[in-house]
Amino acid sequence: MVKMRLACQTITWDNQRTEKRDYTVEAVARAGYEGMEIGARFLDLNGANRFRDTLDRNGVQLVALHTGWNPFLDPARTTGGSELDQAITFARKAKVPFLIMSGNESRQTSNIDTVSGLNAVGRQCAENGVVFCYHNHWWEVRDQAALLKEIASRTDPALVSFCPDIGWIRKTTPNVVDTLRIIEARIRIVHFKDYVADGLEVKDDETEFGRGILDFDEAFALLAQLPLDQLWIVAEQWKSSVNHLPPEASIQANREFLSAFCQ
Repeated sequence: MVKMRLACQTITWDNQRTEKRDYTVEAVARAGYEGMEIGARFLDLNGANRFRDTLDRNGVQLVALHTGWNPFLDPARTTGGSELDQAITFARKAKVPFLIMSGNESRQTSNIDTVSGLNAVGRQCAENGVVFCYHNHWWEVRDQAALLKEIASRTDPALVSFCPDIGWIRKTTPNVVDTLRIIEARIRIVHFKDYVADGLEVKDDETEFGRGILDFDEAFALLAQLPLDQLWIVAEQWKSSVNHLPPEASIQANREFLSAFCQ
């Protein structure tokens, strides 16, 4: 059975992630997580060694860097100079196993140039010892997951893995397990979040885990069967506005909830 390890996405601190970079590492450690994930734009991408010292001092592993669409697929980017290149270099130096990309609803995510771009980024990551993962939001899951199927079918499994956001899947459809099965063989890391209400018309309703609509039992039943030695389970709660908890209390509650599934 796959060994599950817990990490925290520091998005719970929202736009304070740059000024509170070291503090978030300390807070993640105090909450009992083994690992953390952070957006690449909140890091000094030339300061991998210093940030790794902070991680080591607190006993936390940087599991993944997360970045958005444009830094990855900008055709005008020059080798060695883009945010993508800097992020990959940072990941290699800091021994970060995963680089995660989120798509953009306004872009033609499934056109041939984009698919070629995803494969190219995956190849560049692989050459640097980093696993490249695509991260879904709601637009890949709507319409019977048409876009997710398109991306999966037209990218190279050896170059492009997936980091499914199980919270976004559930917010968009009750068919969580069927959606996960589309990419089951390529899941390498997962994100969890929980929402109070069904449907995309209700906004900003993230809540601490176990208080919302997501069936964690059915999700973990599938994840437990993945053919992996280990799987990082990342708690990614953007903000705790529903219950008005500070980030420290929110990530602590989520870690305690997830621990029951990861023993």
